[in-house]
Amino acid sequence: GMVETYEGIRYLRKDNIGYIQLARAPVNAFSPEMGKGLHTILELAEKDSLVRVVVLAGNGEYFSTGMDLKSVDVKNVDVISNLQQYVFNPIAYKLYTYQKPTIGVLNGTAAGAGLGFALGCDLLYARSSARLVFNTIDKGLLFACGGGYLLERTVGERRAKEILFRGTLLTAKEALEEKLVTKVFRDVEDLNSAVDRTARVLAEKSPVVISAIKSVMRRDTVEYSTYLEFEVSL
Repeated sequence: GMVETYEGIRYLRKDNIGYIQLARAPVNAFSPEMGKGLHTILELAEKDSLVRVVVLAGNGEYFSTGMDLKSVDVKNVDVISNLQQYVFNPIAYKLYTYQKPTIGVLNGTAAGAGLGFALGCDLLYARSSARLVFNTIDKGLLFACGGGYLLERTVGERRAKEILFRGTLLTAKEALEEKLVTKVFRDVEDLNSAVDRTARVLAEKSPVVISAIKSVMRRDTVEYSTYLEFEVSL
């Protein structure tokens, strides 16, 4: 397969499956470079005719806690909104409009932009110990990068507001009940083998039809990009 490495991103193509791993210890938080790397790899995998399915997973106990607030001046509103506009929103938009099926793998906790990107995947498989943490309010930040749009579309407006107002933490099982994840697995071995199996099944399906299913279900690309722009303007 093909191996590429960017800061905090590992990419491996095995047969028709592109495996992207978030790997920036300890919590796979995104530096600006890591964000640019993820966008580059997503684009590369989308253009590679040998890739039929893309798998996005974290490395270790975390999926990703989102933007690395230690590498950013959080008090500086312009810095945050520039990062959002030029680094993080393009990833969210790329995932939303992606032409190939994507499987997000919640091997562990996801928060902030990391959780937003996970929700942007077509299928989301989780380990039972994984947590979906909607606590950006406690950091004085909006749950951004399109995550609120996907949340509201899944659980409805009232529940989405409750989750975001409270800064709610959901277990994988609770997230399954809310339809925020597709399936939950007891341990990491079960999770990974199910992901590989599903990826292989999807790789055998018509890419033209899968792409059409995605386009038709995510037809509101203008509304979504307007949402992303609106978030940044707040």
